[in-house]
Amino acid sequence: MTNLEKWQNGLIELEDYFNYVSLPALIRLDECSLITDCPKFVKTHLEISKANIGKRTYIPYVLRLKKLREILNQTK
Repeated sequence: MTNLEKWQNGLIELEDYFNYVSLPALIRLDECSLITDCPKFVKTHLEISKANIGKRTYIPYVLRLKKLREILNQTK
């Protein structure tokens, strides 16, 4: 499996997760990042990530989505 395929599969996995999880309106991602509209955050980050698959500059978008998933899983 190529890195591009791994990236695509990772985005599919994240998109599937966020389609079925209940998102809070407000959440602190880290000490410097407060998300005030989680649904919009997820939507835009997924769109940007999918539009730029394989481009290293956009890895932080995927990492922020993964961090949000981690936080949501801890609060269950």
